[in-house]
This record gives sequence, structure tokens and C-alpha cells, in this order.
Amino acid sequence: MRTLFFQQMNLQKKLAIILVLFIFAPITIIGIFYNVNAQRYVSNQIDQDTSQTVTLVKENTDLLLQNYETQIKSIYQNEEIIRQLQANKTDIKKGNEEIYLFLRKFIRDNESIESIYLFPSRFNQLFFWDYKGSNYFIHQWKNHPEWQKSITKSNGKIVWIKTYRSPPNRYHSKNNYYFLGGFQIKNISNALEPLGTILFNVRTEAFDQIMNDIEVSKNGFILLVDPMGNIIWHRNTSIIGENIAHLEAFKKLSKKNQAFAYQKLNGIVYRVGMIQSKYNQWQYLSFIPTGDIEDKTKDIKKYTLIILLIIISIFSLLAWMLAFFITQPLRKLLLAMNKFDPTHLPQQLITNSKDEIGELHEAFNQLGGRIRQLVTEVQTISSKEKEAELRALQAQLNPHFIYNTLDTTNWMAIENNEWEISQMITSLGDIMRYTINQGNKWVSLAEEIEWVQKYVYIQKTRFEDRFQVNIELEELCLSCLIPHLLFQPFIENAIIHGMEDREGGGKIEIRAFTDSSKKQLFVQINDNGQGIRPETMLQIKQRNNVGIGIRNIHDRLQIEFGTEYGVEIKSEWGKGTNITITIPYLEIDRGEDNVSSIRY
Repeated sequence: MRTLFFQQMNLQKKLAIILVLFIFAPITIIGIFYNVNAQRYVSNQIDQDTSQTVTLVKENTDLLLQNYETQIKSIYQNEEIIRQLQANKTDIKKGNEEIYLFLRKFIRDNESIESIYLFPSRFNQLFFWDYKGSNYFIHQWKNHPEWQKSITKSNGKIVWIKTYRSPPNRYHSKNNYYFLGGFQIKNISNALEPLGTILFNVRTEAFDQIMNDIEVSKNGFILLVDPMGNIIWHRNTSIIGENIAHLEAFKKLSKKNQAFAYQKLNGIVYRVGMIQSKYNQWQYLSFIPTGDIEDKTKDIKKYTLIILLIIISIFSLLAWMLAFFITQPLRKLLLAMNKFDPTHLPQQLITNSKDEIGELHEAFNQLGGRIRQLVTEVQTISSKEKEAELRALQAQLNPHFIYNTLDTTNWMAIENNEWEISQMITSLGDIMRYTINQGNKWVSLAEEIEWVQKYVYIQKTRFEDRFQVNIELEELCLSCLIPHLLFQPFIENAIIHGMEDREGGGKIEIRAFTDSSKKQLFVQINDNGQGIRPETMLQIKQRNNVGIGIRNIHDRLQIEFGTEYGVEIKSEWGKGTNITITIPYLEIDRGEDNVSSIRY
């Protein structure tokens, strides 16, 4: 239907549509390519900006923690405290005062430090400074022996322990969240003997000033976790302390074989990036909704589409104008053709164009004059043609006149030593005599084969030996009776339709044989020609106006002998056709049961 609609358009519309399509395709491809690259650029820019932002957060956080570490390790510079820790008793008054003074100063200098504790190794006494009580932390410390193990295992290096929650108490009306820093104090003068453990609690609000003002995207956020996936900090404090190790994005990024991954949370897909601190191995994750990225590319998409539409509109107008100017001379020619009257002198088309359309105009002018001349000539000889037709009807040739004429022509060819022409004329005469004289009678297979040989001889001469015919018959089949001209439509189709486009190498094979009970005769006609197209085979089976001669033979055999007889056709386009004809075994005389083969 669409093809028919296009065919019914005028040439100007067709040409304009084709030009627009040729313009539209590359411009659209360029637009898509530009849009994809622009989106990729924006995405890469967002990734780069996010990495810089998260790196800045990491560096500021590391700097804060390193500052805590520097201050707390200044305890090694206080000789009184070290001397007190090396003693086996707690009655050194000056040493105790120095310890409390150091703890109090550390808290006062760092407003985010909630409390600090010192556990001596040589004597059982707890030093602490905590404005709001230490009971809950001592409880947490006792319930998490792995914290003490990690500090002991660190061999004097500071350890940062995951955030824990402190429930409301008389000092706090809501949940508070702390992460823990601690290290083991070593006796530098005595083989690094442990002198005690110092711990301090840091409120997670210490990170708020660093991270709350940082925006990775409109709806994005930063998540700080330890290497195990425990959340150290998030602006939503309700999820602090939870574990995200089960998230696919965390698993992929932890392997460090890709810079970004995607994670779906609460129905929103996030693009997740990770940067790890070399200071304490904490991991800083940026979560940016893909919707935020798409929002930044909306303007690019919009402007790209507008520019594409403007360009396509301009070029479409130019294409329409170009099609109009190209087809205008053709419209003039068409108008002149519609007004053309062969009985009057045609109007001359005036053109200055030297291209193909100008040549068409000139040809039309010449054609008009020639047609006028021919009309005059036709009118002159019209009466003579009618007279000639009457004479031709009166001189219709009968078959005997044709035979006599062919015979005379044959002798003329012999007298001029044109033996090949003589043989063709003889074969043609025999074919006509066989065709006319036998009518619809039954003939022997031998007689039919003799006719086939003469017919093939003439066709081979016509097709310049582009094909060969092999005839293979069982001797006893030669006397079998078959319908007159049974082979004619099959041989004709095999030669004319099968071998017409071949330059050589064509093969046609004719075989005749009987079944074991000698009740049926099978005739096969095979060729390696073009074959029959599938749609033509379907028309033959559906009894359309195709293959009428073949169908007539098939119907005749089935009506006369039954449905087990008839014609079977197998064909594959481009490979050839196989015809099998099944008829009753009717014989005149039996010969020996052997095979004779003829090749010519």
C-alpha cells in the first residue's frame, strides 16, 4: 500500500521526499552522535567534579583525624605522665595531676571530642575526662572486646573504630553517634612495653561541618564507611552504624577494577563512585541519582533537537524548491504531450537547456514532426493495407501447400550444399507432419522419442549447443503406448525457460522405466536449468493461468486412469526441475529387458 501511494505521487514530490530523506539521514546521525557524545561529556564531567569533591572531603577528613592523632600522641612528650605510667602505683600525685590536665586540655581544644579515657597497664586505675558521664562508654567497651584487640594488634598505631549509637540519657535527649579513636602507649625506653591504652570518643558532628555543605548533585549524597562496609557518617543519622557490604555497587567498587557502578535504592538508580583514604582505609562513596545526570543533559537534548529541526526545515524547503525547478521543464513537456494532436502541427517547445531534459524537449519537437509525417503516410497506405489483408485471407495456405513448400526449400538447400539447413527443414517437416497427422491418438514411446530428437535438434541449433540431452530408456518401454505429444510441454519448458539464460553446461535427462510388477510406466524429465520460482509453483498448484499444458496432461491422465496417475513436479529455483509422469504400462511388443542409452 505504501509503495502504491509513493508510485502515485508526482515526480516533484518523489524527488523532494528523496532529497529530504538523503538530507535527514546524515543530519539525524550527526545529531544523535553529537547528543551521545555530549551526554558522555556531561557524564564524565560530573564524574570528574564528583571525584574532586569527594577527594576534597577525604583530604579534609584525613586532616581532621590526623590533627586529633598529633594532639593525642603528644602525651609522649610529657615526662611526668610517662613516669606515672611506668610506676607500679598511683600515689604519685604530680603524675596524676598531669594526666588529668592532659585529658582535660585535649577535650577543651577539640569541641567534637565527647570524652577521653586512659587505662594504665601496670596498675588498676581509670583516668578519664567526660563532662556527661562515662558509664555508657565503659559498657560499650566491655561488650566489644574486638575493639581492644584491634588496638593491641596495631602495635602503637592509632586505630579508628566504627561509629556506635549512644541512646538518650540524662545528658542527651536523643540518640548520639560516636566513632572511637585509640592507641596503645608504648615504653620507648624498654622494648616498646605497653604502658596503657588511651581512647577518645568523637561525635559524628565533627564531619557535619565538612560534609553538610558539600553537594555532589541536586539529590545526591556522600556516604562514609569503613573497609567492612559499616557506615561511619551520613547526613541521615538514622542509618549510621548500618552495614552496606551486601550492596552490589560496594562489592564491585571494593574490588577496585572499575571507577563507578550502579545501585538501585528505594526505586532510584544511583551512579556510585568510591575513593579510599590511604590514612585509615575509610571509603568515601558518592551516590548520584541517574535522574540528576539526565537533568543536566536535558538542555543539550532540547537544543540539539531544535537545531536539528531548524536545519531539516531549511534543507527541506531547499529540497522542495530544487525539486520544483528540476521538474518544471518536465511539467511543460507533459502538458505539451497531453495537448498533442497528431492531426495538427504540434506546438514547438522552446528550451535553452542543454542537459537531458533539454534533449527530451528537442526529441519531442522532432517526434511531433515525425508523427505528423507518419499520420499522413498511414492515411495514404490505409486503403492499400485493407486490400492486402483481403488478398492474404484468400491465399491461406493448407498443410499440403506447407509440406510442398518445405520440400521445395529442402531441395534448394541440397542443391546449394546447405546440409544443415536441409536437415532442419526435414526435421521441421517431420515435426509438423507428426503433430498434425496423429491428432489425439496414442503413440509408441519410440515414435514420441523420434519426435523429441527432431525437436531437440532444431532447438539446439537455435541455442547454439548450450545444452545436452540424454535419453535413457528400458528397451521394453519403447513399445509402450503413451499419449501423443506427451513430452512436448515439458521439453519446451526445460529448453526455453530452463536454458534460456545459460551460456553452456545445460543438461536435460529423459528416462523411462517400469516398476517391478510392470503395471506402471514412469517417465522422468530432469534439467539443471533455472527451475521454477516458488510463487509460480504455487500458482500451478492453485490452478491459476499458469502451466495450462502441463495441467491438461495431468488432468487427462487422472480422468482416464485414476488418481494414482498423473504428473509430479519438483523444482528449486536456481537449481533445476524434476518432472515425473506416471501412466499405465500399455505395450505393443516386448523387447529384451536391457537399457539403451542415447546421447547426441
